[in-house]
Amino acid sequence: MKLFRSVLLMSALCGGVALAQTTPPPPAPASAPAATAPQVHIAVGVFKCNVPMCTSELGTGLADALMNALSETGKFAVYERDHVPMLAENNMISGVDPTAALSPVDVVVFGNVSTYEPETSSGQGCFLGVCLGGKESRIGADLRVVDTKTGRVLATTRVEGKSSSTGGSVYFRGLSLGGRQNSGLDKAIGGMLAQAVQVLQSKVPASYYR
Repeated sequence: MKLFRSVLLMSALCGGVALAQTTPPPPAPASAPAATAPQVHIAVGVFKCNVPMCTSELGTGLADALMNALSETGKFAVYERDHVPMLAENNMISGVDPTAALSPVDVVVFGNVSTYEPETSSGQGCFLGVCLGGKESRIGADLRVVDTKTGRVLATTRVEGKSSSTGGSVYFRGLSLGGRQNSGLDKAIGGMLAQAVQVLQSKVPASYYR
C-alpha cells in the first residue's frame, strides 16, 4: 500500500514538472513609445514675385524647397499648403474658405522675392579688350513669420544668396527649379534657403514648440 502511494505521489510530481515546462512564460509588458522632440507645426506659403523675371513657378519652387529643408531639420512638423485654409488674399492658396479652422498648423511663413538677378557680369575688370569678369547670380527674399491663430507677425527677416563663376554657396540638396543642377542660380538659391532655415530656427519663439 505504501508502495502504491509512493508511485501516485511520484506521478503527480512528474506531471506538475511537465506542466510547468510546457506552460509558456507570460508576455513581456509592452514598452512605452519613445517621446518625440517638440516641433513647430508650420506651413510655407508660395513666394510672391516683386521683381522682374521672377515667375510663379519660381515662387512655388522656393516654397517647396524650403518645406523640404525645414522638414529635414527634425525641428519642424511641415504641412502641405492645401491643409491650411488661411488668408487667400495672400495668394498662399486659392479656392478655399479662409474662415475655416487652421488647426493643427501654428505658424505660416510668407516670402516675397525682392532681388532676382539670374546671371549678371561680376565686373572683375578688362585689359586690352579681354575681360576677366565672371558671372554672378543673386536672389533675396523678405520673410514674414505669422501666427495662424491670431494673425500676429512673430518675426520678419531678409535672406539672400549669391554665387559667381569663381565661387559661391554650395548646392542645396533637394532643390529642383530647372536648368543645370549646379548652375550659379541654383547655388545662390541654395544659399538663400539655407540661411532661411537657420533664421527660422532662431526667430520662432520657444513657446511654439510642442
